[in-house]
Amino acid sequence: MKKGGRIALTAGILLLAACIAVPHISTQHYIWAGITGADGMKVKAALPADAVQCALSGNPMMTGMIISFVLAPLMFAFSVYLAKHEQQKRGRYRRLGLLTAILLGMPVHELLHGAALPANAAVRIGFNKEQLIAFAASDAPMNAAQLCAHFLMPTLLLGILPVCISLLLRKKHPAAQMFFLFFGIGSLIVSPVDWVVLTAILRSIPAGATVQISEAVPYWYIR
Repeated sequence: MKKGGRIALTAGILLLAACIAVPHISTQHYIWAGITGADGMKVKAALPADAVQCALSGNPMMTGMIISFVLAPLMFAFSVYLAKHEQQKRGRYRRLGLLTAILLGMPVHELLHGAALPANAAVRIGFNKEQLIAFAASDAPMNAAQLCAHFLMPTLLLGILPVCISLLLRKKHPAAQMFFLFFGIGSLIVSPVDWVVLTAILRSIPAGATVQISEAVPYWYIR
């Protein structure tokens, strides 16, 4: 294995281990909210009296969606580039990887958000028919590490890890490499909202704060 492949594999393993090793991660308390509107994905939290609403600059969710819309055509251009450079025979594997990410990515993405919540937390899983998105909503109190795990687990497991695996397969298993590469890329395209919202929350809270999300609005307080 070349040095670049070893570095990619090590980075992927370390990212995965860091996410899994965060204390108190694991919950099985899923509540199916069904197909609902925007109000159905809001969970009201029992906040302490001194809770402060996070002062998020701009519109992080919209910013994340814009990044996703920019990444999508870039991925398409990358696929066209590969098709023109002796990669035609692997085209069906690129399409299969992308199709799998589209069909399975959204529900699994939200299930992983729920799995990364602190132990014994309850999470509402459902589909918002108004915005055409799946969701995982919870009022669980989280410290900064748990918040990062909650937001980044799908990115690590569905995006970065498959891309790292594809780098290891490029010599001996080129077809499998195309599948994992485009599965990972497809999963990463839907993840920018998580990154941008997480960054906005972390920038708006002091060190040592506990964060709770109530009716889709993040609040912080010091225990």
